[in-house]
Parts: sequence; structure tokens; C-alpha cells
Amino acid sequence: MERHGEGASPRSALLGLALMTASLALPAASVSLVGLHGIIPLVVMYQLTILGWKQGGALVAAGLVLAGAITLRFGSLPALLFAITLVPVGLLLARGIEKNEPPSLTGLKAVLSLGSLWLLAGLWYGLQHGVNPYQEIQQGLEEGFRQTLAHYQAKKELPADALKELTIALEATRQFLRQALPAVLIAAVISTVWLNLLAAGWLLKRTRPDLIRWPEFKTWRLPDSLVWLVIVALGLLVSNREPLVTAGLNAVYVLGLLYFMQGLTIIAHLLARWKMPRFFRGMVYALLLIQLYGILLLALLGLADTWFSPRKSPGPPADNA
Repeated sequence: MERHGEGASPRSALLGLALMTASLALPAASVSLVGLHGIIPLVVMYQLTILGWKQGGALVAAGLVLAGAITLRFGSLPALLFAITLVPVGLLLARGIEKNEPPSLTGLKAVLSLGSLWLLAGLWYGLQHGVNPYQEIQQGLEEGFRQTLAHYQAKKELPADALKELTIALEATRQFLRQALPAVLIAAVISTVWLNLLAAGWLLKRTRPDLIRWPEFKTWRLPDSLVWLVIVALGLLVSNREPLVTAGLNAVYVLGLLYFMQGLTIIAHLLARWKMPRFFRGMVYALLLIQLYGILLLALLGLADTWFSPRKSPGPPADNA
């Protein structure tokens, strides 16, 4: 691995260029590869942090040009433009690492940047096509629910009781999204940035620990004052007055996501303190994340950390989570 700012070998430069181009162009060519969008900030951050802003920036720019040429021939230009909105997140991650900013500050900047760009992209799309992009998303989701239900009704794969339960669940989800879609969109922005923050810290600490001084994930913590927003949001939710109830529902959803993330840091801390083998740590995470009750438990654990923090308890030194 090259030292920061000293330049890359031709092989490393070619690999970096290929990763940058592929993460931008492949999702634009095939919807099935849209998941590659999520690694764009990580690829950009890594190039800039390892190679320096001059050479790393040149590779990122070259990747953008190549991806543009490939997309014009084989792919969807709107999909490429959406992918490009993720590039500034990588720039902000690299700058935050270089300046040794707290991850919370770097993450906040990235969330504001990505949210603003997605909002502007939606406005541009709406003006270009004469539609309301928010209503387009709502209608697309509702159509997806209708098609899912119609599929199971036509195939008759489910017993009548199971089909009835599925119908109730889909209708409840549809009603929820009709009210809380803004929070779901905000959560998508926060989750995208948060996952890239985690990945950036994990990757650099294992490849170039001399270039990053961020604390371990298990020590991350929200400001205690945030609990007042939770109290206000819950008050709005139980007010029985619209649009206050809808505003409270959206706020509770977003805050619940933040405290869910904090709950994960507490679990990571405890598993590391108890020196649990990594295989069993993975099983614990899986059991908590695959069911709704586990996610709610993590959110409540994160909220309880405001008053009672198990990370303050004495104990033997923990290894890295």
C-alpha cells in the first residue's frame, strides 16, 4: 500500500480507476447493480486519503469521465447523475479524516450535503418532467404494494389466513408511508452516510491506521441534549391534532433511527468487553437486526444511554469491535 501523497503504482492506480468507474457506470447500465451506489463515497474517500488530493482527485475525475462515456453509450444518464450526488460525501469523509474532525461532525456535513443534492435533483427532475417527484415516489410505492398483493392472490401460494395477514400488513405499511415518507427519505440519507462512515473507519484502521484517528465505533455517542427532541416528538405524536401527529411521527422515526445506531454501539462495546468471539458477535447482531423487536430494543437501549450508560461501567480493557 502506498504512503499518503507519495503516489500509486500503475497497478494500484488502474485498480482505483476501475473501481471508481464501475461503481458509477454499472448501476447506470443495469438496475440490478444499483447497490453499487452505496460504495461510491467509500471509493472516493479511499482514493483521496491514500493517494492525496492531487493524484486521488485525478483518479476520481478520470473515473467520472469514463463513467460518463460508458453511460452515454450503454446506460441511463439520470442514474449516473444520481450516482454523482454521492461523490461529495466521499470528499467530505476524506476531508474530515485529514483534519481529524469528530465523525459526528463529518457525518453531519455529509448528511446535509447529500440531502441537499437529492432535494435539488428531485426538483430538477420535477421541472424537467412536469411532475411532483414526492407524489411520484408515493405512487410508485403504492403500486408496488398493489402488485405484491395481486401476485400472491393470483398464485394462491398462501393459505387464506396468511393472505389476510399479508393484506393487513401491506395496508398498514402503505398507510405508514403515506404519513412518514419524509422521515423514510431522511433516514435513507442518514443511513447512507452512516454506513460509509463505519466502512471508512473500519477500512483505514485495518490498512492505514496511521492516517485516521477516529475513535472506535463502540465509543460513538449522541449528545444528551437530543433527548429533548424525543420528548417534543412524542408530545406531538400523542396530541391527536393534525398535522402535529404526522410531524411527531416523522420526528420519532428519524430520532428512533439515531438511537438505534447508538444502541448498536452499546452492543458493540459490551461484546468487546466480554471478549466474545467474532463469530458469536455476528450471530448476536443478526438476531437483533432480523426482527422488529430487536431493532426496537436497540433504539430503546440507545435512548436509555442518556441516563444510564453501560460503557461507563468499570471493566477490563476491550479489544476492537
